[in-house]
Amino acid sequence: MPGFAVIKQIMSVNLYITSIFIDRELEDFIAKMIKSKKAETKAQIVRMALKLLKEKEALKDLAEAQIDVVKGRVYKGDLKKLLQTVKSGNHNT
Repeated sequence: MPGFAVIKQIMSVNLYITSIFIDRELEDFIAKMIKSKKAETKAQIVRMALKLLKEKEALKDLAEAQIDVVKGRVYKGDLKKLLQTVKSGNHNT
């Protein structure tokens, strides 16, 4: 029963099914991507798009962290003391 084997394989890699509504423009884009062999399935295209968005967000977070470092908005030192300082709300000491 090949169908069961496929389902078992999908479940073993923790994949989840999600349904979304998209407009005609995105549907046409997906069809174009599949027709041009840049992707095999709609699901593959959505995964590719989500991975790009995830990378973009990570780069944005990194850029914000770099700005914090440049502006001196970082904590240095003993982690336990830093935690106590942050919890007490007394950030000037």
